[in-house]
Amino acid sequence: FVSNSNESVYVFVIQERLHTFVQNFWIFAALVYVGQNNSDFARNFYEYIQNHYKQHINEKNVAMALGYNTRYLSHLINKEFGASFRDVLNECRIKEACRLIQNGKISVTEAYLEVGFDSQCTFNRNFKSIMGTTPIKYKQGFRLGMNTHSV
Repeated sequence: FVSNSNESVYVFVIQERLHTFVQNFWIFAALVYVGQNNSDFARNFYEYIQNHYKQHINEKNVAMALGYNTRYLSHLINKEFGASFRDVLNECRIKEACRLIQNGKISVTEAYLEVGFDSQCTFNRNFKSIMGTTPIKYKQGFRLGMNTHSV
């Protein structure tokens, strides 16, 4: 027999995992696509983002660094990743923040600063949108051994 409070916890966990899966599906599919695609642009762009996400970068900087017009870069990102520049950048930053939080050696505040967000409010909003939970709940879940979010 399972009590109502336990059932509520299980329902919440299932809803949270489903939400996370749906929210992250596009970027994971894009990463697989990059790995299998012959698109030099997709590989070069994502490699650049992975190497520079901690910095204050924007679409204009990246376009100049990769040798593209800003509007054309935006078009290619949408075509290749099905997302905006900001979405791909934030996904990369949140993915790294999750790794740092899982490690458990730094605070959420240190994590958001480490991955390139300017404000904790922006970090929290993006984290919840991408991961389906707040950074604090995510960290608490790992401490309790309950969190199985993939990053």
